[in-house]
Amino acid sequence: MSILHDDIDVEDTLQNTYIKAYEHLNRFKQKCSLATWISRIMINECLLQKKRNQLLKAKTKESSLFKTIKLQSPEEILINKELHIHLENAMKKLPERYRQVFVSREVENLSVKETSKALNIKEPNVKIALYRAKTMLRKDLTIKFYL
Repeated sequence: MSILHDDIDVEDTLQNTYIKAYEHLNRFKQKCSLATWISRIMINECLLQKKRNQLLKAKTKESSLFKTIKLQSPEEILINKELHIHLENAMKKLPERYRQVFVSREVENLSVKETSKALNIKEPNVKIALYRAKTMLRKDLTIKFYL
């Protein structure tokens, strides 16, 4: 219980332990007591079960991410493509410094510190440049879509 924290898993693991002990009884060399040997098998089985449970949780989490993906209608796909084209064109109009900061922070998901090192500019300047880039993009895209 101290390893698995679940009654059902412990019961299953205990059964597996006795089966493995029986199957490998010929390997028991009497260097320790039978209870110690079986306890060690039980601990190993519990650790294996814990790993299996973690892998199962990770796979379940991963598959649930894929299930939440919403299929888009052709109209939504077209709108997203158009938006992507307008965003790319607006980004091309940005001054080089602002474009580099915007791409580093928003596209490549670099931190302020990483962007600062990569572009050889101070961290406060990264924040300012990102703010200005977003403002310019917002202004450019707003003009295109509302006029």
